[in-house]
Amino acid sequence: MLPPSQNGVYACENEQTLKTMLKGYYNFSGFVVSDWGACHSTVDAITHGMDIEMPNAKFLSAENIKEGLANKTLSMEQIDDSCHRILRSYFAVPKAMRVPGPCGGGDCIDKMVKGPEHIALARKLSAMSTVLLKNEGSLLPLSRTAMAGKKILLVGPGAVVPYTGGSGSGAVSNASAVSPLTALKALPGLDVSYHDGSSPAAAAAAAKAADLAIVFGSAATGEGHDRRNLKLDGNIDEVIPAVGEAQKDTVVVLSTPGSILTDWRAGVPAILYNGLPGEQVGPALADVLFGVTPPQAKLPITMPNKENEQGFSVSQYPGIDCYDGELPFPGHNHEHKKKMNGKCKCTNPACDVESTYTEGQIVGYRWYDKHKVQPAFAFGHGLSYGTHEISAVKVAGRTVSFKLSRTAGSGCETPQVYLGYPDAATDPKVPTKVLRFFKKSCDESEEMSYEVTDQDVSNWDVATKQWKVTKGTYKVYVCTSSQDCTGTGSLVV
Repeated sequence: MLPPSQNGVYACENEQTLKTMLKGYYNFSGFVVSDWGACHSTVDAITHGMDIEMPNAKFLSAENIKEGLANKTLSMEQIDDSCHRILRSYFAVPKAMRVPGPCGGGDCIDKMVKGPEHIALARKLSAMSTVLLKNEGSLLPLSRTAMAGKKILLVGPGAVVPYTGGSGSGAVSNASAVSPLTALKALPGLDVSYHDGSSPAAAAAAAKAADLAIVFGSAATGEGHDRRNLKLDGNIDEVIPAVGEAQKDTVVVLSTPGSILTDWRAGVPAILYNGLPGEQVGPALADVLFGVTPPQAKLPITMPNKENEQGFSVSQYPGIDCYDGELPFPGHNHEHKKKMNGKCKCTNPACDVESTYTEGQIVGYRWYDKHKVQPAFAFGHGLSYGTHEISAVKVAGRTVSFKLSRTAGSGCETPQVYLGYPDAATDPKVPTKVLRFFKKSCDESEEMSYEVTDQDVSNWDVATKQWKVTKGTYKVYVCTSSQDCTGTGSLVV
């Protein structure tokens, strides 16, 4: 928590966070860069710890800095400090990678990260990052031999124009993306066709005539705007159940930047979630489908059962100002602000939103734990092409140990250790349990252990502005997801 004098200060002018904490407490030797358009001053920004303004020098221009030096609102010591931080970071980069370097000051992407080894790495990481949410009847992995000559139908625009990344800073160029249709057609012996899914009934008929259907769903978003709901784009939420009813062997592939509703999940045997899969999405998906790279990732989010399942109020999101009750909320964009001109409650002339955070720590998987609600798919969930067992859970002092064994099939598992604070059962503001350790293992059997640190059992003390160890008896949970815990214990701090 910031001291009162720092509340309401722009982040790029916040001495407490930039100088006292980042460059002071944490001895950060690099430089601080503003977000695009986040800088609002020259003297205050430099004085309080910002070093580079992006995307242009509106405030930190040579003219403004010279003026600050001339009228003594800035000192050469301050300018030297920023310059040293920037140059120190520059010289820490290998010489061959420095701009202008091999690209003459231009974009180095094609020359520096477009070689065969980079493409292979992108493919591998995309496959390894794919989460297997459901695999009823062990439909996956597919056998190349068994599928030879069989008809595979790909359904949905994502099969041809994959959703690989967001917009703005999270953008991935689709110009070099390899689509699932292209990648699967390139595999010898497969009979692969495509349906755009514009008509659920037509897609279902095509799926019935095939031996396997793969439906692609996405939910596009990007920097500067939010998704209006948790549904898939277009009509894919209608296509999936239609195809699933017509074809018993249906795989759904979800490419979304966050949580999505899966009301249709009971009607399909297999679901893959590849998040934002990058330009090698097609080959990576093929590797997962046929077991070349088995799925081994875990959900970093919770998939809910319904919209706003956690019951966020308008004051929590989207915020109490400039909101006229319109749903879905259009966002705090230029057009909406013009529409709400004169109606905003906030005193800021720009009418920026003010959100409250009364939910505290009870968000995400912690909300589901606290309210004893089973989500559609839990945080930390992710299947493999095998089964695993956790056994021999022991707690000795601060050491948590257990054994992970693969009991059938192949693949990897990532056990997770959660701690439950002493007052979790009685204090509604304290999470039931919090994640403190995880480790992936692809071995048939592995003994694992984790030493609980002071940081793991500390909380921020607002009065003294420091971390303090919370003493008492902690519950220990060893799990394969936040909702699937097979081993428990306790430790005393």
